[in-house]
Amino acid sequence: MVESQKVNVCFLKTSDIYIELIEPIETDSPVKKFSDDGGGFHHLCFEVDDIHQEIDKMVKNGARLVVAPVKGFEDRLIAFLMLNMKKTKCDLIELVEVKNN
Repeated sequence: MVESQKVNVCFLKTSDIYIELIEPIETDSPVKKFSDDGGGFHHLCFEVDDIHQEIDKMVKNGARLVVAPVKGFEDRLIAFLMLNMKKTKCDLIELVEVKNN
């Protein structure tokens, strides 16, 4: 469970790619309406060494921060940014900071 996003998550691994299944568990979850509308492909996620540095770079290049860094799965920092990619169906990018060992 990811409390900050009010969702249950399940990861499926295929080679070096993970597919994350997301289930809203509260009516005010950020993905509740998306789920109620039928769900589908929601976002791409990239693992980064320094989430704050990557956010700064992306914002300087036109991205809009929509969820500032919060604790996500495995207690790792996550953040969401919107891009302006008119030729794709996915404008939402999640960044997740590398897990500390």
